[in-house]
Amino acid sequence: MREADLVRKIMAAVKRLRPNAVIWKLSDRYTRGLPDLLILVPGFRIAWSGSVVKGTEGATHIFAVECKARRGRLEKLQAEQGKKLASLPGCRWVVARCVEDVTEPIRWLSSYKDKGNSNHGQD
Repeated sequence: MREADLVRKIMAAVKRLRPNAVIWKLSDRYTRGLPDLLILVPGFRIAWSGSVVKGTEGATHIFAVECKARRGRLEKLQAEQGKKLASLPGCRWVVARCVEDVTEPIRWLSSYKDKGNSNHGQD
């Protein structure tokens, strides 16, 4: 699948899965190194800290998505930007080679919240 087709399919799948998600397509010739998509999923944020997962009700989780065709490689600048984004609280950097690379973590977020796992910001 071409990268442009993957971007379109991910955008459509996320909108079906989470209609309230905000999706920005960032990739063009002026945004070299930035991820292809920025997806904001409102209502719940998960913070990954080692093996500990903490939920915060009412927050927004951000997915920075770099789409790559099956044989596509990350450029050095893309990898550097991805590390910076991944270091931000509530932001998850994803290198997507298929739609499920993005939809599965979003489904997991939804199931985590639905199971009542929020600690409302408490430790």
